[in-house]
Amino acid sequence: MTAAYTRWVRDGSPWKFGRAAKAVAGHLRAHGYTVYMQGNQQHLEHDPPEDHTPYSATGWPANAPYPYCLALDIMPPRPGQQSLITGRLLPSLQQLSAQLYQDKQAGHPGAAFVKYMNWEPERDNGGPCYQDSWRPGHARRNSTDRGHTHISSRTDYATSGASDDYDLVARVTGDDMPLNSDDKAWITGEIREQANKGFVDVLGRANRAARGITTVVEDKKTRNLTEFELAGDAQILGMLRNAVGGPTEDDVAGATATLLAAINGDNLDAGQVAAQVLAGLDPSKIAAAIPSNMAIEVADELARRLNA
Repeated sequence: MTAAYTRWVRDGSPWKFGRAAKAVAGHLRAHGYTVYMQGNQQHLEHDPPEDHTPYSATGWPANAPYPYCLALDIMPPRPGQQSLITGRLLPSLQQLSAQLYQDKQAGHPGAAFVKYMNWEPERDNGGPCYQDSWRPGHARRNSTDRGHTHISSRTDYATSGASDDYDLVARVTGDDMPLNSDDKAWITGEIREQANKGFVDVLGRANRAARGITTVVEDKKTRNLTEFELAGDAQILGMLRNAVGGPTEDDVAGATATLLAAINGDNLDAGQVAAQVLAGLDPSKIAAAIPSNMAIEVADELARRLNA
């Protein structure tokens, strides 16, 4: 038991989590990965204490800010596990780790927080295992830290928002590529066309577009079209769930008004709103809860935001 541990217990055992590391962990958890940050008793009593503790003695480039935990462990997905956001198979731990390594080497701002990472490039619990570190230059050595990917954060990213939008799954699958003008025009046209066929199709199309798997018919290939985080809006989601469960005119009016207000918000775009509102809900049920005479208005608003 270290003096640092004793002082921490005496202080009431406070915990905070580095913002950059927590943001990356949050995106992964939203997809369905298991990610650990808080160290267990073995971590807490280890001498010297390291980055899974709120009093690390191995901080870099400065002393670790107390009581921030600056590490995360990403566990491998289950065989066949699908993303809770996109519905597609989750990338392997090797794919995630290789993407993080490449982004760090390339200077991607979302990966700038990485101090070092322990990972297995070939398979879980087999093949080589490396520690790649950047303190500040890159160095590689062998590691015995297997079965997961460990990431330790630089101390100067404890409160940084540089990784707030850094979604490793989207990086692997290409879902973070921006819309180009042709993509926007195509989505806009599709939404307007579907609006004339019924709101079920509009909502389904918007949902698929927001999830980044809209199929571009003209060249018969799938393009990843949007960048978003499935953050979830409790107010909107709650109102729509109530409307779906037993809609009244007031329920529908309130849910639709809230949806339109969110779409018009300065801090949201249509992709984010569609992801937040529609994910996990049956589009046909939502459609049934909204009067058909509002379909064109909502579709036009989604189209306008996508084409902004």
